Amino acid sequence: MKQPTIAFEQTEERVPGRPRPIAYWDERRTNLLRAAREEVAESGVEGLTLERVARRAGVSKGSVQYAFGSKEQLLGELARDTLFGIFSDGVAARTAAGSDLAGVVDGLSEGLAADEGRLIALLSMMATARRSESTRAALAGFYAEADPIIAAALRDGGVDVAEEAMEVLVRGLRGVVIGMFIHWVVHPQGRELPDVAAEVRFVLERLMGHGALEAAEAG
Repeated sequence: MKQPTIAFEQTEERVPGRPRPIAYWDERRTNLLRAAREEVAESGVEGLTLERVARRAGVSKGSVQYAFGSKEQLLGELARDTLFGIFSDGVAARTAAGSDLAGVVDGLSEGLAADEGRLIALLSMMATARRSESTRAALAGFYAEADPIIAAALRDGGVDVAEEAMEVLVRGLRGVVIGMFIHWVVHPQGRELPDVAAEVRFVLERLMGHGALEAAEAG
């Protein structure tokens, strides 16, 4: 089956001899990453090659290689871009005015549910993170951004434990939320993404003391 191509828009006429504007390269990088994400969602990380990304994006392999260098570097950039999108669309947007527990949980869910293709690509990348240093680094960067917000929300919600115990709770809460969405990718069971977000809230309410999220939201 013929792969769809992503057309690059020429925003302005290029003057010979003048360097292309930064906006051009930003747009090109964005389109190449979108093509790579679609490729990973369709064929998995193992099927990702610079050639296939180039074909899907409608550019030469040299263009992809110039932008990212190698498959490993492309994978790292893709992981960072994917995780940044989840964080900015969800946690950061929800907690801009505060960091209550309900907002953090709903924000993380919204970031994961915002783009099905992004979520599928995330699953593929997480499955190969043990073999990809750049993907592990991207995940570590995501945790470094999200975990302090989750910890602050737990403390604001009345969870008073030692630092080591808090780290365990944060990993557990993060794992429950991400894990439920990853399970949906593997086995939807007739559910839509908004259904998973509602289930996440339901499960965490029960795990954290029968209504802790409502209490945090009301406070």
